[in-house]
Amino acid sequence: MYWTLRSIPELADLTRSERQLVWRHYCRYGFRHWQVWVALIICVLCIVFGGWFAHYLGIPGSLGAGMGAGIGGLFYRQIGIIYVRPYLREASDRHT
Repeated sequence: MYWTLRSIPELADLTRSERQLVWRHYCRYGFRHWQVWVALIICVLCIVFGGWFAHYLGIPGSLGAGMGAGIGGLFYRQIGIIYVRPYLREASDRHT
């Protein structure tokens, strides 16, 4: 599991500001893969389902949507990182 940018091996040796800069540049490369798009759709569905399910249980829908966003966002981020890592490795190899 990648909890932070520092937990991504290709970014671990960089300073915090360098990690953020490199990640911002390469994170969009993940969208070249259909799997990242599916993960994004699943994230949105988790938000919608969480809001609906919370409303069904009689608790605020926003609370359920927030919980769905957390679950879906975690899933989406993990998939996104998996598909961005090869680009990070390639960039790292070019600079060494």
